[in-house]
Amino acid sequence: MRVDASRLLLPMIGSLPCEIDCLAYAEILYSLYLSPYADRGFLTQQLRALLSLISLSCQKNPKLEKHGTLAEQTLFFIQKNACAPLRVQDYEQALDRSYHHINQVFKTQFGCTAKQYHMRIRMDHAAQLLSLGRSVQDTARDCGFEDYFFFINSFTKAHGISPSAYSKKEKL
Repeated sequence: MRVDASRLLLPMIGSLPCEIDCLAYAEILYSLYLSPYADRGFLTQQLRALLSLISLSCQKNPKLEKHGTLAEQTLFFIQKNACAPLRVQDYEQALDRSYHHINQVFKTQFGCTAKQYHMRIRMDHAAQLLSLGRSVQDTARDCGFEDYFFFINSFTKAHGISPSAYSKKEKL
């Protein structure tokens, strides 16, 4: 069985504050390299994804925080706090604007609310962790969910499959 490279979740543009164990990821890539189940294109994409994650986590962009548009500032704030549960007050305090105004500007620019975008990032990150073999409980905690059952419901809603079923499917 070969791995379908088109199903990979590559990192998004911007800063990803979520901690990924790069050494463990590299070890997985090496074990795949030794196995007959992954082709060169798949390994190349995975290595590029790992290098992108490392590169993005090393980049700093203070100009965006201070001088970008409100939509860019919101995007930067969400990416900076991708694995943290954000409340309305957190947005208002960080961006010094009302949440209603922040959402209007963000939705005009990106087509969804700030909370929807934040949840999408968290769910994509959860899918990546599950596909790397992380447990559902560890994934929920690493993606900033204090309520395990809320994580399961959110993941199921986002991906149409429960986290445990997704994890089992990825192992095949």
